Amino acid sequence: MGLIICTAVVAILYAIISIFPQWKDSHHKWALVWSSVLGIALAVLGIFVGIDSQKSSQSTTDTLNINLQESRRISSRQLQDSIETQKLKSLVDSQSTRLEKQLLLIDNLRIENTDLNSKLSKSTKEIYDHLTGGDSYLTASIHYAGSLDKTGKIALSNEGKYPIPFSVVICTDLNIKDSRERFDKAIIFNPTNLFGSTYTITNYEVVLDKVNGINLQFQFDYGSPHRMSFHQLRMLYVDNRWMRASRTTVDGKTFYKIDPKFPQQDPEKIFGIM
Repeated sequence: MGLIICTAVVAILYAIISIFPQWKDSHHKWALVWSSVLGIALAVLGIFVGIDSQKSSQSTTDTLNINLQESRRISSRQLQDSIETQKLKSLVDSQSTRLEKQLLLIDNLRIENTDLNSKLSKSTKEIYDHLTGGDSYLTASIHYAGSLDKTGKIALSNEGKYPIPFSVVICTDLNIKDSRERFDKAIIFNPTNLFGSTYTITNYEVVLDKVNGINLQFQFDYGSPHRMSFHQLRMLYVDNRWMRASRTTVDGKTFYKIDPKFPQQDPEKIFGIM
């Protein structure tokens, strides 16, 4: 660009000298020379300014290109990171869904296993109760044909749904005041296979004392560890009828059955304080 300007300045000077011959004298000649020198200097300065401007422009362009490439690289990296993040999130969501399904499956299996264990436990207990008698227990009464009978037979009742395969019965007469005599006259026997709701009449007799009444204490041992029950039977002859009252103690609980016409209705006065 500067070379073109220089050439143009020289050409213009020669053209002026050719047009105006009078300027060929020394005064005008030196004026033209100095003008040419000034023009050339300005042209050279323009060259340097142009070169510097070109370099500056090129540097700016290069910087912009570098910044553009960096921006593209960053955008590409961000896009890649976004894609990777989305993939990772999708993977985490998928794993979370699978984990929730597995936890639900485990919980369902636990519930089924709990139900199965519960059913198995109930079945096992049912079998055990059928073999041992479970929570069934015995009560006693006196069986007689009529009010004129002088003796009656001991009858046993199973008050549970499970059969009692084995038991030891000890019957003592509490009307006998002497403990040794009471023990000597105790009735001891072993009934077997007493089924639920079964009323069994034994061959063991007791005297029906209409004057003093009947006061019998039954102790039942069922063969199971630490499991026994007690049954006290009181009978009084009132108005030509036998009235009954009983107290049963089993598994830490006490039950009373008292006829409405029994002369006394207070259990403590009938049986005494336990």
